Amino acid sequence: MKAFQCLATVAFICVLQGMSSFCFAATVKVTAYTAGYECGHVTASGVHLKKKHCWVIVAFNPRLAGKYKFGDRFRLEIEGKVYIVEFQDRMAPRRRGKANKAYIDFLLPSVEACRQFGVKRGTLTKIE
Repeated sequence: MKAFQCLATVAFICVLQGMSSFCFAATVKVTAYTAGYECGHVTASGVHLKKKHCWVIVAFNPRLAGKYKFGDRFRLEIEGKVYIVEFQDRMAPRRRGKANKAYIDFLLPSVEACRQFGVKRGTLTKIE
């Protein structure tokens, strides 16, 4: 019963926010990564990373990346905090996790911020 209530709540939120009449929410494992902004790091989609992209860009593992296209926007909720994020990168091969699980990497401003963030569970909902 709890799972149904949770999905019903997510669907209701999607309708309230004008997202879509059909809304899919996935539970994801969220880790963090950072980039050498001065070194000209470029995402898999071709975005040249800058500090302004922190807390906005996410990288998906192959399971999720195959379902969406670069530039798709999502609502990511982690521990009650909501972020509007964009899929612009793919996870590094060594960080992809199990093929049947949904993993994302959240772009943060520093190694220290990544350490503090740790590993969390989140809810990812596509914004139409």
